[in-house]
Amino acid sequence: MCIRDRNIYSVNALAFNNTFGTFASAGSDGRLYFWDKDARMKLKGFPEARTLSANKAYPVSTVLPIVDCAFSAQGDMVAVAFGYDWSKGVAEYENFQNEVHVHVLAKEEIEKRPSHR
Repeated sequence: MCIRDRNIYSVNALAFNNTFGTFASAGSDGRLYFWDKDARMKLKGFPEARTLSANKAYPVSTVLPIVDCAFSAQGDMVAVAFGYDWSKGVAEYENFQNEVHVHVLAKEEIEKRPSHR
Protein backbone atom coordinates (compact mmCIF):
# COMPACT_ATOMS: atom_id res chain seq x y z
CA MET A 1 0.00 0.00 0.00
CA CYS A 2 1.18 3.48 -0.85
CA ILE A 3 -0.40 6.67 0.47
CA ARG A 4 0.06 9.83 -1.57
CA ASP A 5 -1.95 13.07 -1.49
CA ARG A 6 -4.47 11.54 0.95
CA ASN A 7 -5.22 8.75 -1.55
CA ILE A 8 -4.44 5.10 -0.97
CA TYR A 9 -3.00 3.11 -3.88
CA SER A 10 -2.34 -0.60 -4.03
CA VAL A 11 1.06 -1.99 -4.95
CA ASN A 12 0.18 -4.40 -7.75
CA ALA A 13 3.61 -5.74 -8.70
CA LEU A 14 7.10 -6.39 -7.40
CA ALA A 15 9.86 -7.59 -9.72
CA PHE A 16 13.41 -8.50 -8.78
CA ASN A 17 16.40 -7.78 -10.99
CA ASN A 18 18.85 -10.62 -10.32
CA THR A 19 21.59 -9.00 -12.39
CA PHE A 20 21.81 -5.87 -10.23
CA GLY A 21 20.25 -7.11 -6.97
CA THR A 22 17.59 -4.40 -7.05
CA PHE A 23 13.82 -4.48 -7.51
CA ALA A 24 10.86 -2.59 -8.97
CA SER A 25 7.47 -1.78 -7.50
CA ALA A 26 4.42 -0.65 -9.44
CA GLY A 27 0.81 0.01 -8.64
CA SER A 28 -2.57 1.55 -9.15
CA ASP A 29 -1.09 5.05 -8.96
CA GLY A 30 0.46 4.43 -12.41
CA ARG A 31 4.01 4.81 -11.10
CA LEU A 32 7.03 2.55 -11.45
CA TYR A 33 9.89 2.73 -8.96
CA PHE A 34 13.30 1.07 -8.83
CA TRP A 35 14.73 0.34 -5.37
CA ASP A 36 18.03 -0.66 -3.79
CA LYS A 37 16.90 -2.98 -0.99
CA ASP A 38 20.27 -3.05 0.78
CA ALA A 39 20.63 0.74 0.94
CA ARG A 40 16.86 1.10 1.52
CA MET A 41 16.61 3.83 -1.06
CA LYS A 42 14.69 4.70 -4.19
CA LEU A 43 16.90 4.59 -7.29
CA LYS A 44 14.43 6.01 -9.80
CA GLY A 45 10.79 6.96 -10.01
CA PHE A 46 8.85 7.37 -13.24
CA PRO A 47 5.98 9.85 -13.58
CA GLU A 48 2.48 8.45 -13.42
CA ALA A 49 1.14 6.94 -16.61
CA ARG A 50 -1.94 8.70 -17.93
CA THR A 51 -4.46 7.99 -20.67
CA LEU A 52 -7.50 9.67 -22.16
CA SER A 53 -10.84 8.11 -21.37
CA ALA A 54 -12.66 6.19 -24.10
CA ASN A 55 -15.41 8.82 -24.13
CA LYS A 56 -14.44 10.88 -27.20
CA ALA A 57 -17.08 13.55 -26.49
CA TYR A 58 -15.60 14.28 -23.06
CA PRO A 59 -12.04 12.94 -22.94
CA VAL A 60 -10.64 12.97 -19.44
CA SER A 61 -7.03 12.31 -18.52
CA THR A 62 -6.94 9.50 -15.96
CA VAL A 63 -4.19 7.54 -14.26
CA LEU A 64 -3.39 4.27 -16.03
CA PRO A 65 -2.74 1.64 -13.32
CA ILE A 66 0.24 -0.68 -13.64
CA VAL A 67 -0.94 -4.25 -13.11
CA ASP A 68 2.38 -6.09 -13.52
CA CYS A 69 6.05 -5.65 -14.36
CA ALA A 70 8.97 -7.99 -15.02
CA PHE A 71 12.68 -7.74 -15.82
CA SER A 72 14.31 -9.55 -18.71
CA ALA A 73 16.59 -12.47 -17.84
CA GLN A 74 19.62 -10.28 -18.59
CA GLY A 75 18.26 -7.51 -16.34
CA ASP A 76 18.62 -4.86 -19.04
CA MET A 77 14.91 -4.31 -19.81
CA VAL A 78 11.69 -4.03 -17.87
CA ALA A 79 8.23 -4.81 -19.27
CA VAL A 80 5.34 -2.89 -17.75
CA ALA A 81 1.69 -3.95 -18.16
CA PHE A 82 -0.91 -1.20 -17.89
CA GLY A 83 -4.59 -1.95 -17.49
CA TYR A 84 -7.55 -1.80 -15.22
CA ASP A 85 -6.88 -3.13 -11.72
CA TRP A 86 -10.44 -2.81 -10.35
CA SER A 87 -9.36 -0.22 -7.77
CA LYS A 88 -12.25 2.04 -8.85
CA GLY A 89 -14.92 -0.63 -9.20
CA VAL A 90 -16.81 -1.88 -12.22
CA ALA A 91 -18.04 1.58 -13.30
CA GLU A 92 -14.61 2.59 -14.65
CA TYR A 93 -13.77 -0.69 -16.37
CA GLU A 94 -14.63 0.31 -19.95
CA ASN A 95 -12.47 3.44 -19.82
CA PHE A 96 -9.19 1.51 -19.89
CA GLN A 97 -7.13 -0.08 -22.64
CA ASN A 98 -4.55 -2.76 -21.83
CA GLU A 99 -1.01 -1.91 -22.91
CA VAL A 100 2.46 -3.40 -22.48
CA HIS A 101 5.54 -1.18 -22.70
CA VAL A 102 9.18 -2.27 -22.67
CA HIS A 103 11.80 0.08 -21.26
CA VAL A 104 15.49 -0.48 -22.01
CA LEU A 105 17.33 0.28 -18.80
CA ALA A 106 20.29 2.59 -18.43
CA LYS A 107 22.74 1.13 -15.93
CA GLU A 108 22.44 4.16 -13.65
CA GLU A 109 18.65 3.64 -13.38
CA ILE A 110 18.85 0.18 -11.86
CA GLU A 111 22.38 -0.35 -10.50
CA LYS A 112 22.96 -0.22 -6.75
CA ARG A 113 24.55 2.96 -5.40
CA PRO A 114 27.95 2.73 -3.70
CA SER A 115 27.71 2.31 0.05
CA HIS A 116 28.72 5.29 2.18
CA ARG A 117 29.52 3.28 5.27
